Amino acid sequence: MHTTWRSAATTRLLSTDRSLLEGPAPRGQALIANIPCRTTPDPAAAPRHHTITVNPDWSTEGPHDLEAERVATALGGHCSCLALDDVVIPALRDWAALNLRLAPVDIRPVPSSDGWRIGTPATCCRNRTFSCAAEAAAHARSHTHVAHTHGAAREVLAALSTSSQRAFGQSMVAQQNPTLLSRAASVTRAGLRDVSYLWEAGMSPATILRIHSRLGIRHPLPRRFYLGVAALRPDLRWLRESLERARSIDSSVATWLAWTASSWDR
Repeated sequence: MHTTWRSAATTRLLSTDRSLLEGPAPRGQALIANIPCRTTPDPAAAPRHHTITVNPDWSTEGPHDLEAERVATALGGHCSCLALDDVVIPALRDWAALNLRLAPVDIRPVPSSDGWRIGTPATCCRNRTFSCAAEAAAHARSHTHVAHTHGAAREVLAALSTSSQRAFGQSMVAQQNPTLLSRAASVTRAGLRDVSYLWEAGMSPATILRIHSRLGIRHPLPRRFYLGVAALRPDLRWLRESLERARSIDSSVATWLAWTASSWDR
């Protein structure tokens, strides 16, 4: 396996669900959370806590007079909440999209190994290899990793993500839509077991169905095929045309193509 070609079109296909994220809580509700707030840059100092509201449009409301806090900061003061709107909330949006499987995780297999790595590693995982795709995906959507990639305060993002996860509840599991789950199971080789595995690896039932639809075939495919598409992102139009030229609907051929696509194949 020598994949050097990642299709931008496939990346867009995996990302189209992000528009379904309506806010930090389900059904367009506001999210109320208790977050730590620091008045000193010393990480060892105990923070005080206060409540903030994150509105459905991702704007925030809290106890601070931010304009006054900016003046105080310019004079040598410190207020960690000044970074809330510019840094922490964008991090929360990405965290929610990843955990609701509305955006793909960037994980990639390690060549000549069974291990996996983060495609765009942060300081928390720069030299880390994961044992499987699910383990790598779990780290990629963790508040720790998302905080590092955004440069956000981890303790603040942890408080917000915990509240958001509690609000969404069962929406953050693969069984959120029985009809969609059943349809996705019908296009995977092992049915619900494959759908559950792919969910842990960062792929929603809707994404599974979109990928299968793009190939124009009727028979189910193994989870390794879908995992290859999600991680390596070959051009699905090229893959479909290759299957048509081969006059084969053998799932092993489709899987091999998904895992070996490189610039030479173009």
